[in-house]
Amino acid sequence: STSYTYQVRATNSVGDSAPSATASGTTFNANATTTYLSDLTWTSATAGFGTVQKDKSVNGNAIKLRGKTYAKGIGANGAAQLPRSVVVLPLNKQYKKFKALVGVDAATNGQGSVRFRISDGKKTIWDSQDMTYYSDPKEVDLDVSDAIILMLWVGDGDDGEKNDIANWANARLELK
Repeated sequence: STSYTYQVRATNSVGDSAPSATASGTTFNANATTTYLSDLTWTSATAGFGTVQKDKSVNGNAIKLRGKTYAKGIGANGAAQLPRSVVVLPLNKQYKKFKALVGVDAATNGQGSVRFRISDGKKTIWDSQDMTYYSDPKEVDLDVSDAIILMLWVGDGDDGEKNDIANWANARLELK
């Protein structure tokens, strides 16, 4: 679980190329039994509105569901305009379980609705159906042992509201 930043440069008989853009990655920690998604390097992350956030809501505040604050997680927005929020993570069959608690952020004050979906890259493996501020958060506990990738999708709950602040609280992968 060490983070590295690197650049690539090609060398041949003519000389060296210019260095590539800076990239980063985190090595897999074989001793850890739980890895939070916010501690991993994502393949990609797009947001319906704003920017997908690590360990805070999409509006930059603490992640809150129904009055409870969570230190770890992912904040996204399922706004009606495209693109919806999608986070893609490489799993490469390294993990057994994906767990999270999902719901509409407390900061919406009764507005907005969202829908969470999880895909293994081939098919949807979990769907929350539409959730509002008043919905109880839903627990996710999925077997992902055969998944090469994990796609976390958040869309609008079809009310057209732009205050669709969605949280993946305590989103984590487990080895056991």
